[in-house]
Amino acid sequence: MSLVRQIKYRWFPRLVIFLLNIFFTSRAQPYRYRAGDRVTIIRPDGIGDFIMFTSFLRELRHNWPEATINLFVSPDAYTVASACPYVNQVIALPKAYYRVNKNNILYPWICYHLAKKYLRPLKSDVILLPRYDFDSFATYLAVFSGCKHRIGYTEQTTPEKKLYNYGYDRMLTEVLPAQAIAHEVCHNLFLLKYLQCEIHSDQLELWLPPEVRSQSAQLLAGYSRPILGMVLSAGMAKRIWPSACFAQVALDFLHSTPGTVVILGPPGDTALVADFLSVVADLTPRCVNLVGQTNVLESAGCLAHCQFYVGNDTGPAHVAAAAGAAVVVVSCHPLSGNTESSNSPTRFRPWSDKCTVIQPQKPASGCINECLKHYAPHCILSVSTSEVIAALRCYTGAHETAASDI
Repeated sequence: MSLVRQIKYRWFPRLVIFLLNIFFTSRAQPYRYRAGDRVTIIRPDGIGDFIMFTSFLRELRHNWPEATINLFVSPDAYTVASACPYVNQVIALPKAYYRVNKNNILYPWICYHLAKKYLRPLKSDVILLPRYDFDSFATYLAVFSGCKHRIGYTEQTTPEKKLYNYGYDRMLTEVLPAQAIAHEVCHNLFLLKYLQCEIHSDQLELWLPPEVRSQSAQLLAGYSRPILGMVLSAGMAKRIWPSACFAQVALDFLHSTPGTVVILGPPGDTALVADFLSVVADLTPRCVNLVGQTNVLESAGCLAHCQFYVGNDTGPAHVAAAAGAAVVVVSCHPLSGNTESSNSPTRFRPWSDKCTVIQPQKPASGCINECLKHYAPHCILSVSTSEVIAALRCYTGAHETAASDI
């Protein structure tokens, strides 16, 4: 490790944590819930990560019915979290805050002011930090909140967390040990088990206001069923399967069913959609192009009306799975890849028994344990359309059989 990286990730955190131990942190007895306690949860992740967290919130409320639960989420996740029926308040962390350089020497000071404004007034009895991976700022917010019970996972969970969160264990009052490699839903629920809560179900949920469901139903009214939802983009370029390949999957679906293909996504997907539609050609009337025409919540509403979904490893796949659709995900992570990776389906596939993840058989040239080409599709290019079509046909065939039995 270079001297600069040592100063950023080891010596500077050591100094900050030393000062925190003097002025802010305190050691308390292990937390035990009492009826009416004020509980704060900090979960500043993306939409997909939040969807995988919904079972946690339901099970927590069932175990602690009298608690006042405040939930802090990212601005992106707020759109799907705001209708959560299991918490008293959902608070979106400021969007500008996410643009601050985390290596800025004043970063802890910025966290202090954020905690002073948003967390201290809540007078929390306990703060829960369920994130298993490395943490940008949630632990700082927890310690600066003044709450005497701060519970989260150890800094030893992943190699990245060992590096970027060096010394963070000292800012927690109760530290959960690293677990065997498992899905994030399991890691979330383990925290509840640690708190002596009973888990009745790990099923995920999607909360949509009635007006959103109604609006999306009207948007798709008149189109034949079943509906196949697609999103062609992803948050990272290496996770994007070619749009022409998606079009081949759509063509097979349209030829084998009387259904409709609905394409969703942000305005930036316009070029991808143009390539897609040029391949679909004569069947374009059976494709509904909603790219750039719906916000996140409206897109989620449309996915709730889809029977099937095919897409990259990104948030909408988790939304579709939570809504009950049969999901096929094209992943950039090789079958032989590192299961600890943030791209690993072992940890991050959509949580559903109706989900198939298609992965490259082996890494492409220049990659070893995972795809290392972040700025362009690479390993994912070896996934064939025939594999994806076969996976989707398994679900469409089962759907037709079920429909004929009714």
